[in-house]
Amino acid sequence: DGNKSDLDVVCPMLLEAGLGASFFFATDLFDKTGYISGQDVQRIAATAGMEIGVHGTVHHRWTEHAPTRIRQEMLEARRIQANLSGWPITHIAPPYGAWSAALAAIARREGFRQFHTCNERPGPQAAYLQHRLCIRAGDDVAALLEQKSSRQSVLRARLRALYPAPLPNQR
Repeated sequence: DGNKSDLDVVCPMLLEAGLGASFFFATDLFDKTGYISGQDVQRIAATAGMEIGVHGTVHHRWTEHAPTRIRQEMLEARRIQANLSGWPITHIAPPYGAWSAALAAIARREGFRQFHTCNERPGPQAAYLQHRLCIRAGDDVAALLEQKSSRQSVLRARLRALYPAPLPNQR
């Protein structure tokens, strides 16, 4: 959503764990108390392994509004974030995980490469529909990161056994 803790707490924890992430921001929350600023968007986008994505201009359920309105909102939020970050914005995630196939299709037609949902089943890495981990107040972020890091380590070990050459993006 763009909570200030995304920058102050979560980014440093991800970097320490050697992980990257996509952050989805609702642009109407920029510069409000407890939320990130436009300058913070630039800092997150400039951090290696971090990516920003569209979460709308207004944080509301997209399924409760006309698709034409949501399309305009997708495009406006992408324009704002691209201007702030200096990067193309290619990922999108609807607020509250409220989505439909029609909204996913609109986003695809508008050039978004991935549509992140709160579905429990992650898709293949190259799939258009992607699972997103929704972190909420009270969640144990360190435990979530440890679990993800542990799964990543197992995958890397299996890949190393199959392909002894260095893996891309390996530190």
